[in-house]
Amino acid sequence: MYTELSIGFYFKEDTPKKVIDIIEYMVSPEKRDEIEETEELGLPEHPLFHTERWQWMLNSAGSYYFRRKPSLVWLFDDIKKQWNLSFTTNIKNYDSEWQKFCHWIAPYVEEDEAPIGTYRYEEDELPTLVIADKGIIRFGNIVDLSSYPVNTAEIT
Repeated sequence: MYTELSIGFYFKEDTPKKVIDIIEYMVSPEKRDEIEETEELGLPEHPLFHTERWQWMLNSAGSYYFRRKPSLVWLFDDIKKQWNLSFTTNIKNYDSEWQKFCHWIAPYVEEDEAPIGTYRYEEDELPTLVIADKGIIRFGNIVDLSSYPVNTAEIT
């Protein structure tokens, strides 16, 4: 079963270069071609890096269970002087890869007490909010939006 993660956030200014290098490796097929062994990256001892999909999970081709098509933006914002990562993709989350990814990046996410995206298992009717909150990432239920209809006739 597929699970979609769609998030966007800035990395804190003091994020270690090692973390940025690992993200660069994960988002860039060219970078993966350059580095023959992941040991060159100096991977931290974290459960994410013991999963089978960690190397390519951020730019997966995706499935047809979701309407959003995979996208990936990885850039250094010259105004904020910070790295930004925004993506929508989905994988078979058999080893809780998305939760492990969020746990690993949480200390480096700039936003505090802010929704940074959504998480959705293919059989779920509604997505789950992904919230950055003072060094951790929480997953929270979303309000049933069907109870807040928008009357387009009132929009002028």
